Parts: sequence; C-alpha cells; structure tokens
Amino acid sequence: METTQDKIRKLIDKSELSLLAEQVWQQHKTILFLEERVSAFERLIASYARVTMDLAKEVKVGVGIQGLKTKSGKYGRSSEEVAKRWAEWRRLEEQGMTPAQVARRWGVDRGTVEYARSKGYTQKPTAISGRNLRLVA
Repeated sequence: METTQDKIRKLIDKSELSLLAEQVWQQHKTILFLEERVSAFERLIASYARVTMDLAKEVKVGVGIQGLKTKSGKYGRSSEEVAKRWAEWRRLEEQGMTPAQVARRWGVDRGTVEYARSKGYTQKPTAISGRNLRLVA
C-alpha cells in the first residue's frame, strides 16, 4: 500500500515533470520560431541581392550621354543635350531607381531630377527671342 507521502511525492514528480515538459516545449517553439525567422531573413537577403544585381546589370548610363559635360565640368544646356539627359533619367526611373539615386549617379542635385520629373521629362518648345536672332549675310 502506498502511503500518503508516496502519493504526494508522485504528484509532485508529475507536476515537476509537466512543468519541465512545458518549458522544453516552449523552448522548442522558440527555436522553431527563430529558425523560421532566420530562413525568412535569408530569403529576403537573397531576393534583395538578386534584385540589386539585376538592377546593376540593367542600369548602365550610355557612354555618349554621361559625357555631356562642358569644359567647366557642368552639363551642357542645349535643348538636345537636355533632352538626351532627361530621356536617360526617365529610363533609369522606369527601371526602379529613385530620383535621389539618379541624381547621385549623375552627380547633380536631386531637385534637378525632380524638376525634370515634374515636367514629365519633356521640354516645351522654346520661343526665339528677338535679341538672340542674328542676321547672316
């Protein structure tokens, strides 16, 4: 026959065992959760790396366009040069670059790219003023 003390010991052992089992289960759930998070982050990093590599391959500035600087180091302001430059900026934006990234890549102020963007990357025809006309003999 079991004494009361033996019964109490068994109950205590069972309760301690259940507490221990609960702790082990919680640790196991935590480990599973962390492994899931790590794999999610690894997938995210791999995806980001793949996207940036693809973007870096696609985003190449044309040789003739990047070299549109004058002797003083500034970009030319003729309408043809501006049209080429704005067309290139539009292409870069369509490939996923932000105006700030485009500006950094071209070495210009972000406001310059934002201005071109606000104009839809198209110029309106300029009016010829009288003082710019010259008579050619």
